[in-house]
Amino acid sequence: MAILLILLPLIARGGVAQSPAAPKIIPVYIDSRAVKDDTGQQFLLALKRALSNSQGHDLGATDVDDRRLRFYLELVTIDLGSTAKAANTSVASVAIEDMGLPKSYPVAALWYHKTFLLDRIRLDELARQFVADIDAHWCNYIKSSVGNCPKESIPPIYP
Repeated sequence: MAILLILLPLIARGGVAQSPAAPKIIPVYIDSRAVKDDTGQQFLLALKRALSNSQGHDLGATDVDDRRLRFYLELVTIDLGSTAKAANTSVASVAIEDMGLPKSYPVAALWYHKTFLLDRIRLDELARQFVADIDAHWCNYIKSSVGNCPKESIPPIYP
């Protein structure tokens, strides 16, 4: 009876207030030692901005529990040359490993590798697209292509 009297005012106002669920934020660490060209450097900056602005990623978090899921992204870029056709264009190769799946021993697993063109004019747009592409690929990876995952938006370059 006492519980009912305590809850009655809450029920009258429309129910018990629920706090919104905190989003699952995945720390992302970027290895960019192999980014030497100017277009690659600009893409790296755009990628860091896109990850910082994303809702699901935390760029370079330092206070992460070793048992928590985290992504390690390796970015390699190659300048295509100084010809008029290839000016301001690079090729990017990105490999991502996850580490620390919940309730498991932290073993690195490569789940993403893609090679794509970087056009200097569209770097910010491409970085935002890339972050969405990571999320879509991760969804397919953890759900084994079963479920309502978004489609990947960056087509890979095949040799």
